[in-house]
Amino acid sequence: MFVAHQVNQDSTSYNTPLNIKIVNEINREQLGEALSDLIKRHVILSARFKAVNNKIVQYFSDEIDIIKEFQTASEIEIDNLFDDFIKPFDLQNDTLFRTKLVKVNSRLHYLFIDTHHIIFDWGFGVSPIK
Repeated sequence: MFVAHQVNQDSTSYNTPLNIKIVNEINREQLGEALSDLIKRHVILSARFKAVNNKIVQYFSDEIDIIKEFQTASEIEIDNLFDDFIKPFDLQNDTLFRTKLVKVNSRLHYLFIDTHHIIFDWGFGVSPIK
């Protein structure tokens, strides 16, 4: 997957985005801490990859630099914001786990998550909680 990505670094075909609608109040600070704790517990989420001596090497940074964006928007903007959120990853330098919280009002939020498939697979079947 690393080699395929290197051939087309501007592609988002290996991105695994998720848009979660949250109908509740959100404490942004607690959410940010929870996401950071998630990465600390699942170190693969902080992985980066490099080609060294013609071998692909996986490494982990001591600094967890999770991107936690926040924005306020109207609900009609959500689809466009989600599309804009998904962008190519630099496997050697980027954190391969990104998040963005969009607040529509005090009880309606959207949590965008984007990971690179090299570190994550949504194959377990994500479904909304009712």
